[in-house]
Amino acid sequence: MLKLDQIIEFMDMIRGDLCEEYKIWINVKTDQTEVYNQSMTPSNEVDEFRHEGAPEWILFRPEIYDSTIIESFISTVNDQGLRDLMYGLFEGRGKYRRIKTYFARAGLLERYYRHENEYVRNAAIKWCHDNGVPFQE
Repeated sequence: MLKLDQIIEFMDMIRGDLCEEYKIWINVKTDQTEVYNQSMTPSNEVDEFRHEGAPEWILFRPEIYDSTIIESFISTVNDQGLRDLMYGLFEGRGKYRRIKTYFARAGLLERYYRHENEYVRNAAIKWCHDNGVPFQE
């Protein structure tokens, strides 16, 4: 049985810039995992191998984005004016740097990271349930 921490690690691996670089396959019968770096393994080789006659292998491709996590965190702020300010900072080019700098200056960075960890953990659990992948806490 896969450990939840391993699923979370996979989620962290494919978020952001590395999303398209890696393909992670999970065997739902044996809990075996295989990680392919797209730049080292042609994707058509991996896809064809796993999709033909191997239904026990599923592609790990959860829908999780850093922008969704940040917007989710901002929505937890009680003060409407502060929320509006943060949503404004989180627009356009450089939005990730701007909002994280603001979180740090406002003393919210630690709270944000706790929220991020909980969000990713819940997303990992949901992905496992949705895809019939048993896991261990």
